[in-house]
Amino acid sequence: MFANFMIGLREGLEASLIIGILIAYLKKTDRLKQIPKIVYGVIAALATAVLAGLGLSAIDASVSTNVEITITGITSLLAVIFVTWMVFWMAKTARHLSKELESKVDTALENSGTALFVIAYLTVVREGVETSIFLWTAAKTTGEGQYAWLGALLGLVSSALLGYWIYKGMLKINLGRFFKYTGNYLLVLTAGILEYAIGEFTELHWLPETGTAFNLGFLTPAGSPVETFLAATIAYNPAPTLIQAIAWFGFLAISVPLYLRQYRLPWAAKKP
Repeated sequence: MFANFMIGLREGLEASLIIGILIAYLKKTDRLKQIPKIVYGVIAALATAVLAGLGLSAIDASVSTNVEITITGITSLLAVIFVTWMVFWMAKTARHLSKELESKVDTALENSGTALFVIAYLTVVREGVETSIFLWTAAKTTGEGQYAWLGALLGLVSSALLGYWIYKGMLKINLGRFFKYTGNYLLVLTAGILEYAIGEFTELHWLPETGTAFNLGFLTPAGSPVETFLAATIAYNPAPTLIQAIAWFGFLAISVPLYLRQYRLPWAAKKP
């Protein structure tokens, strides 16, 4: 539940900030009549994301065990790719996102009002579909079922409230630090999902059996509060195979230093 809450909170806040930037710029440039087009675009994007999640659940419930494992493994791998890209993209473009979106709005209004709907839709649907796939995968990985979706809903509602308060000037938070720390957390969770995907592919015999690398069951007995908490927050596996352990450590050893480096680059230190 916690993992999906954090996913919903971070991704929802990203989408809320994007919507806020678009609406604030229209107000600033006295184009209030164009706001409904953004709202319709956002609604269409959210509907697409929900349908993507429902579609995955419907397919998962109606196929054989082997096909289910295949879908889960491939979807988990896609979630790893999407979220890793999203985390790095946000770290690199966050400081320039406002100017980029404002430029797109100006170009859209010069061409046609419909283009503004498309901008809102495409900007939010990318976040929405990525989030939907990641939430579905995280729910499967942590084994929480409906509680995972409850966590996601609470995260999305919280992000909507935070986004509204920030937009109204009622709340000020250091968004750079928020995205930096939650990005690190998502990379750790993503490593667990990658490990899970490898387990699915091994079960399908797409990858070789390598035996257990180590077993931490004596520290975190199955069903214990610690094991339950770690499984729900970082997709913890106390007894990974050798190939799973290599993938987990390798992913974090490469991704985390590269991610933190984004905040040490010259452009990151400059004031927007």
